[in-house]
Amino acid sequence: MSLSFANEERYLLQPTKTVALNIKPSKRTTIPKSECFKLGEINLNHVDTSVHLGITRTTSVCETAEVNVEGNISKARRALYSLLGAGLHGHNGLDHKSMLDLYKSFVLPVLTYGIEIFTPKSTLIKQLDLFQRKTIKQILSLPNNAADPCVLILTGLLPIEAIYHLKILNFFNNICGQNESSIERQIVVRQLSVKSGKSSSWINCVLPLLVKYDLGDVDDYLQNRLNKSQWRLKVHKTVVNDWKEYIDRVARTYSSLKYMNIQYSPGKFHPLIQVGCSSALEVTRLPTRFRLLTGTYVLQVNRCRFNQYAISAVCPNCKVEDETVEHFLLHCSALEQVRAPVMCEIWIILESMDLTKQVTSPALLAQTLIDWSIIVPHLPSYRDKTCMLEFHIRRLFFHLHTTRYRLYKELSGN
Repeated sequence: MSLSFANEERYLLQPTKTVALNIKPSKRTTIPKSECFKLGEINLNHVDTSVHLGITRTTSVCETAEVNVEGNISKARRALYSLLGAGLHGHNGLDHKSMLDLYKSFVLPVLTYGIEIFTPKSTLIKQLDLFQRKTIKQILSLPNNAADPCVLILTGLLPIEAIYHLKILNFFNNICGQNESSIERQIVVRQLSVKSGKSSSWINCVLPLLVKYDLGDVDDYLQNRLNKSQWRLKVHKTVVNDWKEYIDRVARTYSSLKYMNIQYSPGKFHPLIQVGCSSALEVTRLPTRFRLLTGTYVLQVNRCRFNQYAISAVCPNCKVEDETVEHFLLHCSALEQVRAPVMCEIWIILESMDLTKQVTSPALLAQTLIDWSIIVPHLPSYRDKTCMLEFHIRRLFFHLHTTRYRLYKELSGN
């Protein structure tokens, strides 16, 4: 078939790259080695692995998925290293918004390349998702114990499993749009009529997704192909909204995200990241900002709760009350000298937006400082004021953080 098509199109197949690969239906199946395939008069070599269009094929479907997932992770890691020269690193690098854009443009396509073809199982999808989560946490200077939903909420990225589902459904829609004489469409029609639900055929990856997202019958798409606008309106929107509801539901179960606006907007950055950075100095202030936002900033109450030794939860600087988030941001007398001037600027901005009436308690004030997007309307007229508000809040958190640790060092025994 390949030779006849090549002759019709008047191109030559390279004998060294044209090989025979016997696909085993299961690992227990043995294939006789006496079989011989020819390309014209040339005998084809029997191989165990072969690369075509960047996807490695092996003699087993499961092994093919495993090899390609490992290869995608390795290539995505190399892509990250290659972007170090462009500023994709922590200290003295690009701002976090630009680094996330670099990840979306150059790393994520490499990580998810071909997953709609070799259809990895759930365990392999989790490996890809783990790589994405760890990478984003490193970009945002967050520890590994940060809540997983916060990575998606801050960046607007979809989970790898959602990307996998969209890629399979997009590929299926492209096949449905082909002529009835096309090989791909004929294979799909044959798999629908011949293959059972327990087989490892490709169509059995599509059918469960149509049921999961309530997208209708497979025959409807084969008979009536959707164009891009119809596809985005029906299928893409349905899948994204389903995952949005799931992430919003899971995020509510994390107590560490109680100060964070957990509204997940796929494809959009969190309002705090949308502000961006006006200088290189401001980039160094963001790690403290993100740790307070995600509940991973270590205070004395955290040390007391998770340390095996008897450690007091009282603030070691002022020795008045437990060092909670509210105490650290608003009440610690040892930090008042650096807090007061910046808080005056923040309060003036809140008054100009007529939001001081909503801040009726210290808890609400701490909530507003950590994530002002909960009370500030997302309006174009507020853009300049929110940029100034975020600038002063980053200043405040960074000065409180550096002063707190400087006082720690001055204490005896530290």
